[in-house]
Formats: sequence, structure tokens, C-alpha cells
Amino acid sequence: MQTIIIAAGIMAAQGAAAPAPPPPPVAKKAVRAAPVQPEKGVLPSSDPAAQHAMAQRYALGEGVAQDYRRAAYWYRRASAQGYAASQYYLGLLCQYGMGTAQDFAEAARWYRLAALQGHSGAQINLGLLYLNGTGVPLDTREALKWVRLAAAQGDAQALYMLGLLYRDGKGVEADRVQAFKWLSLAAMLASDAADRGNATQARNALAGRLSASEKREAERLVQEWHPLAQQRFALVK
Repeated sequence: MQTIIIAAGIMAAQGAAAPAPPPPPVAKKAVRAAPVQPEKGVLPSSDPAAQHAMAQRYALGEGVAQDYRRAAYWYRRASAQGYAASQYYLGLLCQYGMGTAQDFAEAARWYRLAALQGHSGAQINLGLLYLNGTGVPLDTREALKWVRLAAAQGDAQALYMLGLLYRDGKGVEADRVQAFKWLSLAAMLASDAADRGNATQARNALAGRLSASEKREAERLVQEWHPLAQQRFALVK
């Protein structure tokens, strides 16, 4: 599925996990008082998947002029029916003020609804909001909880963020072995070359601080956690 904004933007951070970066430089649509009306000649659909597809067309400018305000309208309709992907994207629009008023608390609300349905991107972004106290109370343990849930699905961004949290002792006691493990897994599972490079760089920087026995233990944990790790570990050595 295409995305309009990178899920959490954490792979570029080389220090402690940071809030998501601003969206790409696209023109924002002004939020107007008049409500959005359904398109002429288009029968309103009650199917949330169809509503989400319509929202994606406007968000991405596929076959129509890009219009985040109309995207938000259709995302809201699908979100009201519990469609997790729309709840996640609506959270993004609320977080960045694209097509709707910027509202971090509202973003957190939609992220939470999607996160409770297992949407890993929403789990990461909700974790970042808690980590930075944006729209929700600052709570590193709550941040860790949501990042763990996304990491359990093999999400490379969550694995990377979890590695940073263990490295820096945020929400959890600092643990170099655990940090090395999660950063190694992030490097293995990242599909994007830049993301993979960032995770590998962070992992290698940490490697110099590990004793030989700590490194062996970390490598054992990597192989234990991921079935393919034993075959792929050489890729990030």
C-alpha cells in the first residue's frame, strides 16, 4: 500500500528517537469552513474499503487533483466504521495539519484506534507521541509498549526504534546486548536501502562497546528471535 507520509521517520535519526519529520514539500490545502460535499456523479459508498481508496486517490493525486481536505473527508468516513488504515492516515493528517486543523491529541486518538487493531505504523507513531509528550502525556514506558507491539510484527522501523530505546535507556533499563539485537534485526529486515544503512551504522557503532561475550549473546538472541537470522546475519556483520 502506498503511503503519503513516512510512517514514523525514525530511521534517519542517529541519536535518540525523535518525533516524525515534517511531510514532503507539497502544497497544503487551506482548511475552509464549508463542509466537503461528495463528488458530483459519485454515489456515496458505505463500504469503508471503497471510502479509503477514494481518500488515497486524493491524498496521492491519482487520477484527481491532490486534495488533502477531500482525502481527510473520506478517511473520516472510513475511520468512523473502524477501518484501521484510514484511522492511521487520518492520524497523519491531524498530526501535520494537512487538509484538517493540526491537532496532536486528535492524531493520537486515531493512531490509538488503529494501533489497537494491530496497525504497526500507528503503533510506532503513537509510541513516538508518548516518547515526546506530544498530544499525550510524556510516558516512555507507554511509548515502549507500543513500539514493542510493532516490533513483534517484524516492522523494521519499530525494531530500529526499540534498539535506540534500549541503547539510551528510555522507558527501559539501558541494555547494550538488547540494543545490539534489535538494531541487527532492523538492519536485516529493512526493505529500504537508506533505512538499512542507518540501522547498520547504529549497530556497528554499538558493536565497539560490547565485550566478546556480550556480542556472542546478542548474536544468539538475534538468531533465536528471527528464523532467517542465522542465514542473513552475515549481511550486517
